[in-house]
Amino acid sequence: SIDLDGSVNVRTGASDVGAGQTQTNRQIAAEALGIALEDVTVTMSDSHVTPLVGVTAGSRQTMISGGSCYRASTELRDRILKGAAELLEANPEDLDIREGRVYVQAAEERGVAFAEAAAQCKKMGVDLHTVGKTKIGVHEFEGHEQYGDAGGWMDYVFGIHAAEVEVNVDTGELRVLNYWSGHDVGQSINVQHVEGQFEGGTMMGVGHALAEEVLTQKGALLNNEFHGYLIPTSVDTPEWDNVILESGEGLGPFGAKGIGEPPCTAGAAAVACAAGQAIGARITRIPITPDHVMEVLGRLKTNGSQS
Repeated sequence: SIDLDGSVNVRTGASDVGAGQTQTNRQIAAEALGIALEDVTVTMSDSHVTPLVGVTAGSRQTMISGGSCYRASTELRDRILKGAAELLEANPEDLDIREGRVYVQAAEERGVAFAEAAAQCKKMGVDLHTVGKTKIGVHEFEGHEQYGDAGGWMDYVFGIHAAEVEVNVDTGELRVLNYWSGHDVGQSINVQHVEGQFEGGTMMGVGHALAEEVLTQKGALLNNEFHGYLIPTSVDTPEWDNVILESGEGLGPFGAKGIGEPPCTAGAAAVACAAGQAIGARITRIPITPDHVMEVLGRLKTNGSQS
């Protein structure tokens, strides 16, 4: 919705769980409407005033709530142009909006403030409130009868990960020295947030590879505190380099894709493959504990002596 002072409020049922959904929706609305970021506020996760957008999971909210925000913003943009056209005595299709100002494209000196256009819309009875919607499809792939459908996750992120590790063959200790990752994010709406997802996801993957393990006994969780369930810290962080690829082929706003979970999915595999290359034998379980490394090395030595 747009208020008479030209400020915009975006209401969405999505939750900001640290991936930057709040800022992303602000940027989408500001870019689509041609106004300053400071003029946009976002109300989230209040079911009394926000529409249902489904779960915040599966890297889907940039597409779902972000896509809905984009559609609502472009619709309101068209309405603002109608109000400005009345003031400028021009056709709406001949107008554009940039930096909070509506102007005639062929004569940029002729223009009015975004807030003036909003006030004119009020006088004309033009509603400056709308609801944007994103339709979710279901993709069917070969083997979907066995593995299930894609459900509400309708876009896919492709990437590549590589790890460089060091293995102490006397103790089984494994260290990740360097890490590289690249993903096609479609369009990076907020580069800082994308880099944060890359780095956070990478460390989740490293944690899965080296330490994280759920231990149970007769259905009871044994390591339910962090002194027993180990996660990586800053001292465990390798040197890494991230490559953000932008194909513009995403189904989200401006061609964006979601990038929450994808960076963490390949981490354990990349580290395990690197460890296997280092010791000359395949790693078959995670976490890759020193005991497991020594077990693999022992089998390798036994098989080598037998041959």
